[in-house]
Amino acid sequence: MVEKADAVIIEDDPLGPLVESPTASLAARCPERSLRVLDYARAFGADIRTAILAGPEPLIARAVRLRAEGLSSHSRILQQMVAELAGSAGQRRRLKSVRQHYARRRDVALGAFAEAGFTASSGPNSWSVWVDVADAHRTALALSAQGVVVDVGASASLDEQPPSRLRISIAQLPESPERAAELTQMISHAASGDLRPTFL
Repeated sequence: MVEKADAVIIEDDPLGPLVESPTASLAARCPERSLRVLDYARAFGADIRTAILAGPEPLIARAVRLRAEGLSSHSRILQQMVAELAGSAGQRRRLKSVRQHYARRRDVALGAFAEAGFTASSGPNSWSVWVDVADAHRTALALSAQGVVVDVGASASLDEQPPSRLRISIAQLPESPERAAELTQMISHAASGDLRPTFL
C-alpha cells in the first residue's frame, strides 16, 4: 500500500539521539519519498527546538522553500550549536551514558511490575512501559488523586476496543528497585480499588 501511494512519508523521531539502536523506517522501501525528523530537544533541552531533517535532496529543498515562506523562529546560533554538539565525541559519550540510565529505568520498572504480578511490556527504544490493568481509566484517576500521573493506553491506540492498559513514561521513573517496588505497590492498590478517586 505504501509503495503504491503517491505521498511523502514523514517519520517523526522525538527521541533523536536518545534512541539506543536503529529504529524501523519505511525509507528502506521508499527512499525517494521519505523524510525523517530527528528531534534534539529532549537530548539537549526544550529551548533548543531544533531537529535534523534527513532525506533525499529534492524533498529537503522543498521543505526549505516552504519554511522560507513562513514565519521562522529558530535561531541560527542554536542550530549551529546543535550541529557542533551532534558531532562532539564528548557529547556522544554523555548521550551513551544517558541512554544507559533510561534503559536501566525501563528494565527496573519491568522487573518490578513482573515481581508484583503485572503483565508489563516495553520496546527496546521505547520510553513507555505498558501495564495491563482491569480498568485503566479508574486506575489512572485513582493514581492522579495521589499525585501520580499516568496515561491510559487507549489514547495511543487505533483499535475500537483497545486493551485496558496504563502507559507510564520512563523519563522520571526511579532507577532504584526499592523505589520502583513502592510505585508498583501503589499502582496495585489503585488497580484493585483500594485507592479510590476522590472526585467520583
